[in-house]
Amino acid sequence: MGKDAFNRPWTLITSIFLHGSLEHLMYNLFALALFGIILENVIGTRKFLVLFFISGLFASVISSFFYNSALGASGAIYGILGALVVLRPTMQIWAYYIPMPMYIAGLVYFVVNFFGAYFGIGNTGKLKQ
Repeated sequence: MGKDAFNRPWTLITSIFLHGSLEHLMYNLFALALFGIILENVIGTRKFLVLFFISGLFASVISSFFYNSALGASGAIYGILGALVVLRPTMQIWAYYIPMPMYIAGLVYFVVNFFGAYFGIGNTGKLKQ
């Protein structure tokens, strides 16, 4: 994607649905199932979809300034997670088989993705090259 994304703006959205590996896809699906279902129940389907696409688009635009290619829904999932941390910070959830408040789960997800940068996954969850 990279800076060329602005010549093909649809790639800023379509890249959300592509993943660099099965592991990347499965991790995103796990996070989407864990956090997305909760948020959709809190704010409703329409607002959830708007938040998902705006967060994904924003992450794609930001990533295009740093990486030559960007794939994945992690930026959109960060938007979902951020909304949950703001709306339900003390809500208990099970993440990684451990009960924890939402704000801790958000921190854990951020740390896991941050250290994923060393394994070819960018901070916004995008594939680096």
